Amino acid sequence: MVDEISNTRKRRKKETKIVYEQGSVFPEFLANSEGITRTLRIDSKMLAEAGSENPNRNRSQAAEDLRQIVATIGKRGQPGKHIRCVVSVAMLNEGWDANNVTHILGLRAFSSQLLCEQVVGRGLRRMNYTPDPKTGLLTEEYVDVYGIPFSVIPFRGRTTNARAPDDKPKNHVRALSERERLEIRFPIVEGYAFALQKNEIKADIDATEPLSIQPEISPTALYIKAAVGYETGTPSASGPGGTILQDREEYYKTTHLQAITFEIAHRIVHKLVGDRQTAPDPNSDPKFRLLSRHRLFPQVFRFVDAYVKKKVDFRGCHPCELGQEKYVTRIVERLILAIQPNEMKGEIPLLPILNRYTPIGTSADVDFLTARSN
Repeated sequence: MVDEISNTRKRRKKETKIVYEQGSVFPEFLANSEGITRTLRIDSKMLAEAGSENPNRNRSQAAEDLRQIVATIGKRGQPGKHIRCVVSVAMLNEGWDANNVTHILGLRAFSSQLLCEQVVGRGLRRMNYTPDPKTGLLTEEYVDVYGIPFSVIPFRGRTTNARAPDDKPKNHVRALSERERLEIRFPIVEGYAFALQKNEIKADIDATEPLSIQPEISPTALYIKAAVGYETGTPSASGPGGTILQDREEYYKTTHLQAITFEIAHRIVHKLVGDRQTAPDPNSDPKFRLLSRHRLFPQVFRFVDAYVKKKVDFRGCHPCELGQEKYVTRIVERLILAIQPNEMKGEIPLLPILNRYTPIGTSADVDFLTARSN
């Protein structure tokens, strides 16, 4: 008994047939027929209940086919090539990429002003981006919007009796299969970078100005004493309580000279090439700004290390005294002026950076509508 009911349901599903009738409003443009869909209804419920005439395709596959039709409306050779009218219920409010929308008609109430703006935005994609040779500006394009309460910014529309401009799509620019032999392929370049070489920079360390540590100006140790009571005049060490020695022994234990030289090299590289937030140092050579940081840093570090060994007089102080900000700043400034591009093998070649996902473009992908007549 169960098998008979199941077979009956299957037969009923197969016997379901869509009946097409010609409407009274532009049937040659909007009426559907068997094999050709010109008017499409799309909403979330329809996607959830999507069905297919092919019994071998399940509901999810049918829903994906429907999404593909919506995404390719008006594109020749695509599933949505015949669609001329879309009836949507909260489905095309944002993210729908179709530049050939000429009319938008609101048929139900809108729940928010934002939704109105999003719906109107479906008709704001231009079809022609060629400037007018007389004015140098893009030509005016319009979309007719009815039944949508939209007011976000002041705009200048057509006057009541003005003739509608000829801004509707005229030509479909696309690649033709019979002209495949004329296909043009070209690289898609995202940017440029200098080619990596063995040595990109040079510096004459012997010609740079030396640096001397000054413990007489910045003492490395001192005695302090807590203030007790009220005292007038110049502070003195007299009074109750003992003194305490404050030195940098703890700093020396936790800091290494190599860490200081690494920080100096990092600052120099930052000033040579800059980053997204800050521009390079104006005193640096502009040729550095496209150099690779990971190739530049080890070379800069070698120059910093050579400068510390050859040009810094520690005067008996601990080497970590070099970590004071004033000494670090002086070394950075002097090496910035000393470092120059190494062009012994000629000028560093500039190489293009191709798109990692689509490195090569082709004229076979050209497919768009335009309002231009030629």
